[in-house]
Amino acid sequence: MNLRDAKTRTGLRQGFEARFGRGGKLRCALAPGRAGSKEDTELAGRVRKVLRDDMLFSRHFKVVEEAPAADLSAAEAAEHWKKRGAGFVLEGDAG
Repeated sequence: MNLRDAKTRTGLRQGFEARFGRGGKLRCALAPGRAGSKEDTELAGRVRKVLRDDMLFSRHFKVVEEAPAADLSAAEAAEHWKKRGAGFVLEGDAG
């Protein structure tokens, strides 16, 4: 896909608007990062904050904030995010 091509960019924009509406935002959840050490935990928190700030600054995303309880299974956590309207979840590990 050549993003320099105006026709491609127009098609992408039209597809986005068809799915989310004109001016719509992707609803994304940022899961808390998992880390082993104190330093890794601090790093994960900083990385999450930068991602969140950048996503909000772009004005293309609505960040779903309320994280599920840590003891939920993966399926239960996915249901938690889905109920809150998240279209996708970004998750990662530090360390």
